[in-house]
Amino acid sequence: MCSIYEQRPLACREHYVKHSAEACRSVYVIPKVLEMPVQVPNALGQLASELEGTSIEAVILPLVLVWYEENSDRAEQTWPCSMMVKRFVEIIKVMASRSSTALVV
Repeated sequence: MCSIYEQRPLACREHYVKHSAEACRSVYVIPKVLEMPVQVPNALGQLASELEGTSIEAVILPLVLVWYEENSDRAEQTWPCSMMVKRFVEIIKVMASRSSTALVV
């Protein structure tokens, strides 16, 4: 939960900070950002590419409506929830495993 903004900025949502709220407010203190073994957007991108049989792509939030207009057929596709959750967890585990292996090397 962000103590500075009522709605936490997207850039901040991508990071987990190990510091007090005062560190985020201060220009003199640099908050310590925890390195996460997996970036959730990357895992979601991989899941989407597997489900659709396409390459991984990113859609920048301000362009979502334009993307939807150009890809409405893709936006309407559905898959079984339990299958998607199971595969998402598998992707997270593989990515975390690769990340921890890379840290050791």
